[in-house]
Amino acid sequence: MRKFLGVLLVIAVILSCSAAFAEYKGKITFNVSLKDAEKSSKAELWLPYPLSDSNQTITDVDIKSNGAQIGVESDPKAGGVYLHAT
Repeated sequence: MRKFLGVLLVIAVILSCSAAFAEYKGKITFNVSLKDAEKSSKAELWLPYPLSDSNQTITDVDIKSNGAQIGVESDPKAGGVYLHAT
């Protein structure tokens, strides 16, 4: 019985470790409409821009715009990276 419980414990540890290192995939889409932008002399949009690191790999970034100037900018104070559209 004791050996059986030991084997169950080993199996539980292996399963929990494999779940912790599972690979997750997904797609994130932002659709932004600035309806009142035409009424303003200036409109800006700032969105968080993900970067690859030891915890995630970012690939296939596709940015589409209806004519806005777009750039990726960093904020040295906050340490964040943002997509900036004007």
